[in-house]
Amino acid sequence: MPKPKVIIIGSGLAGLSAGLELANQGYEITILEANSFIGGRTASWNQNGMEVESGLHRVLGFYTAFPRLVKKAGLKMKDVVIWEDEVEIKVANGPSFIYGASPIFRPFKTFSNPFRNKLISWREAWKLLKFLISGITAYIARPEQLDKYSTLEYAQKFALSDETIKRFIVPFTSGLFFLPPSKYSAYVFFGPIVHAFRRLYRVRIGAFRGGMSKVLTEPIARKITQLGGSIITNARLTRLNVDNNRIQSVQVNGKTDYLCDYAILAAPLGPVQEIIRASSLQSTFPELLSLEPMPEVNLQLEFSRAAWPVDRTVFGVGTQLITFAEQSRTTFKGKSGRMSIILTPPEEIIGKKDKEIFEIFRRDAPSLGIDPSLVTDYRVIRHSADFYLLSPHRNKLRPKTGTNIQGLYLAGDYVKQSFFTTMEGAIIAGNNAARELKRAHRNHR
Repeated sequence: MPKPKVIIIGSGLAGLSAGLELANQGYEITILEANSFIGGRTASWNQNGMEVESGLHRVLGFYTAFPRLVKKAGLKMKDVVIWEDEVEIKVANGPSFIYGASPIFRPFKTFSNPFRNKLISWREAWKLLKFLISGITAYIARPEQLDKYSTLEYAQKFALSDETIKRFIVPFTSGLFFLPPSKYSAYVFFGPIVHAFRRLYRVRIGAFRGGMSKVLTEPIARKITQLGGSIITNARLTRLNVDNNRIQSVQVNGKTDYLCDYAILAAPLGPVQEIIRASSLQSTFPELLSLEPMPEVNLQLEFSRAAWPVDRTVFGVGTQLITFAEQSRTTFKGKSGRMSIILTPPEEIIGKKDKEIFEIFRRDAPSLGIDPSLVTDYRVIRHSADFYLLSPHRNKLRPKTGTNIQGLYLAGDYVKQSFFTTMEGAIIAGNNAARELKRAHRNHR
């Protein structure tokens, strides 16, 4: 009996996790990637002579799907991740506050520094604690209700001061998912916090031990090819061919058709919406098409020496350099100095020229203690529509894995799962698509 043919569109973690699971089960897998390199938003490559990554990524210790994927690919976590286990909040033209991010490996900093570092007053700390307890309780009891509020609206219920919001809330909304608290769903804000509390003993934060493609996505891809799968780059999907409400084939680069029994859309939200429209399938995916994408912009720089004393995640309070990290001792070893920076607000920055974006860095860097005169090279990385908008009232628009078209499944991190637009969320989405596809194939036989 011939192996079922599965086409997977996208070689990010969603596509790779689905592909590895199905290849292990004997399916004939072909992964199509529009770029010349694999990895999607978890990719690294050489851009005009400089090693870059798709953006500043951090691995969280309470992830479960991520380490399982690493193990399934024949890798070890210690070869993929360097645990840093602390974060820093740097106030523009002000002090730095360092916090432990691991109850097991940094217990003193994790439990004592929030009380020793006087980032806010005791009165504000008490209000912040009530805000967090209320949000965590609401997420566990009635999570969908939280999606009616922005994080700012929910914080205002507890009369948090503007300074507390600026120093604590803004770094985590703008720094993690690119939105200010006024546009950031309270449901999305409290989701990761609840996941962390449920596996508190596993809370950690780590950087990649090298370029993400080198240490993670390329080894996964090699495992898939060893199992008989194939991965084709420079293959942009232009159309889904559907007949009698069943997927028949996919068209690539406007000319080549790949026949398939099943297809998994594992590309980012923006490209998937383009594919659906090009395939005249708008009536089948009304909610998915109404889910707005959002942009992200990051700046990556090389320095003549390390620009920050320690490689760790830093939130730049009061600047547009909202999150950054020195990486010359971790992800980009061998570089004299190397930094990745997430900029805010991305919707206002993304259309600017590279030189204009670099000038934002030159303006704000000194207030954070970074010397811009040490920069030797830089690149701007833009994502125009890779993420779904994490604002209130959007969660109900996120689609399920299965679709009304037989044989077609969705696996982007915009698909409903509780880890949102994270690496963990992408892997879960890919695993869910593989599981539903296998179930459908068993029932079809």
